[in-house]
Amino acid sequence: MTAASKEALEAALAAAEAVLADADAAREDLDQAMEGLVKAIGGLEYGVQKLHLETAIEAAEAILADGKNYENAEALAEAAASADVNGDGKADTSDAVLILQYAAEKIAAF
Repeated sequence: MTAASKEALEAALAAAEAVLADADAAREDLDQAMEGLVKAIGGLEYGVQKLHLETAIEAAEAILADGKNYENAEALAEAAASADVNGDGKADTSDAVLILQYAAEKIAAF
């Protein structure tokens, strides 16, 4: 994860732990601490990590090697080629996860 997103999570965690330790914390404090943690977790940004994407591409290529068994092999081929499956403008781990989920669904249906 990036240093900035890690620091944000660490800060949110420290704040939440302080609220939890406060016997007099108000409901609003608990809610804000929870929201802070959820936001920090949701905001985690991962540094350049190509291993997950490479693994997903290898899995997609292996599936495509026997594409006749899959209804939508062409779509999977295009996704593997562009690697931006979710359309957010970047090829990252979330795209790799989507490729693997699609592959797993097709394998399970087989």
